Order: sequence, then structure tokens, then C-alpha cells
Amino acid sequence: MMMSKFKNQKYTIGRFALLLVCLTSFQADAQWWDRGGNSKTFVADPATCDLINQGNQKYQKFLCKGSELERETHQEVDGLMGAECPETKNYGHYVVMIDSTEGYQPSQYTKLINQVVDENVMEYVGPYDKVSIINVDGKNSAGKTDYIFSTCKPRSGMTGSMYPINSFIGRSDAKATLETKYLDFLLMMQEATAPLGNLGEKGGYSQLMEQLKELSLRQDLDFQVDWSYRKIIIFSDLVQNSVNLSIQNNCAPVKWDTVDGKKQKVPTGNGKCPTYDEVKSKMNEVMWQTSLPDF
Repeated sequence: MMMSKFKNQKYTIGRFALLLVCLTSFQADAQWWDRGGNSKTFVADPATCDLINQGNQKYQKFLCKGSELERETHQEVDGLMGAECPETKNYGHYVVMIDSTEGYQPSQYTKLINQVVDENVMEYVGPYDKVSIINVDGKNSAGKTDYIFSTCKPRSGMTGSMYPINSFIGRSDAKATLETKYLDFLLMMQEATAPLGNLGEKGGYSQLMEQLKELSLRQDLDFQVDWSYRKIIIFSDLVQNSVNLSIQNNCAPVKWDTVDGKKQKVPTGNGKCPTYDEVKSKMNEVMWQTSLPDF
């Protein structure tokens, strides 16, 4: 049976939140690899995610969605000079939106790395799934913001993974090549996100809704419906602030005060963010509809 679902979850990390959105449309009949056969088609060992789904690990549950999808080996990717992604199949696409508008404290940056791009987190991401990272920095408009990292996760060639396809070594495979490509993938991702730990001037706006809109429309961001499943991970304080829509003053109202002998706006610290319905009620219907992403 084909599935088409839109789900989202949210949980907080300090003043930041991880907003998790999953869009799926794939054959949900899970199958287990026959270890006695010669098939090059595999699905994940269900034991890992079955155990997680019995507990309260919300983020890991989210990452487990799609692990039941059947995967086959792709020689055009597995070679040392191979393509970044399979040519004949789109599995999953993870887009990580990192809101760096306000910058990060060292502890927040550590949590960001641990929750989003850590090697242990990547274990849940299926081989050949695409991982893309976009930095919403408040310095470039959403229409001009591109990925700072975007490529498909290669097979690792290593044993002990929840994905048996990782350790499958066929006649045309080289274990050392698979391992090298996977380690290079992790290194490139770490290098792409390293500058986020040393941010300079803060951004002037936070175009979260606009970025989601662009993600749903722009062909170059490659997040269209031809993927078996799509996931959006947003690391942000979720305070939208742009010309089109701003809730900043509601969430963090300010007052005039004297600081170092100068009149300045300072946060009052007693803000309460508006609800979804409250935000929608203040916009006309046409503007509201044009602001929504087309997922």
C-alpha cells in the first residue's frame, strides 16, 4: 500500500528547538534480507528501530522512519570515483535547516553537532539517502540561500550496522573503497558545519517560513516529490522575523532603557509567542496562502 503522510514533532534543547517534519510516499511492506541468498536488495534489521519505537527517544524514532524501505546496491555510487547519488533511485532526502541568526554559545553548538550531524546520528540515516544542510543566517535572503553541504550518504563497508547493505561486498566492490568514501562523507560534513561554531555578526532577520517555501519550490534544492521520503530537521529558536511575518516582538518584547549612558532597546524577558491561529488571524488569506510551503 502506498503511503503519503505529513508529520511533524518538536522538542527543545535549551532555548533552541528541533522541529522534525517527515513527508513519505513509499511502499511500506517491509521485507528482511535472506542471508542465504545472493540478492543485492536489503532492508534494515528491524530490531534496532523496534526497540527505539518502544521507548521515548523521539528524535531516534523520527530518524527510523524510512528504514524499512527496500534498498539495492548501486555500483555507480560505490566506486572510488563514483557518482554522489544513485542514478536510478531516489531513497530519502534529509534537509537540516540551521538557524544561526542569533549565533550560538559553545554548549549550544555542541548540542547542534551531537543532535544533527554526529556519526552516531548518521547511523540511522539509510545508505544512499541524501543529506543536505542549509544555514539560515539572516544575511542572505531565502531565495539566494544554498546548501552548505549536500550529498548522498555512501555505504560504509562496515559490519555491525542496522543496515546489512553496508557490509555487503559484491564482486565489483572493494571494502576499503566503501570505508574511505564513508569516512570522507563524515569529514566533509564536519568541515561544512565547523564555521557555525564561530559566528561573527548576527543576522538581521530570520526567514524560516520563506526558506521552507523556497525549499518546496526551487528545483536546484532537489526536495521534490520524486523522493521516497523527505525529512526536514530545523534547529532554531523558531522566532520568525522578516518583512513578511515577524513574531519577534511578541516572543521577546523590548523596552527602552539606558545602557552605558545610551538609550537602547533591551529585552523585557517576559514574552509569550503567539499561537499558529493567532499569527494566521493577523494576515489576509491571500498573503497567508502564498507564505505556506507547497509540501
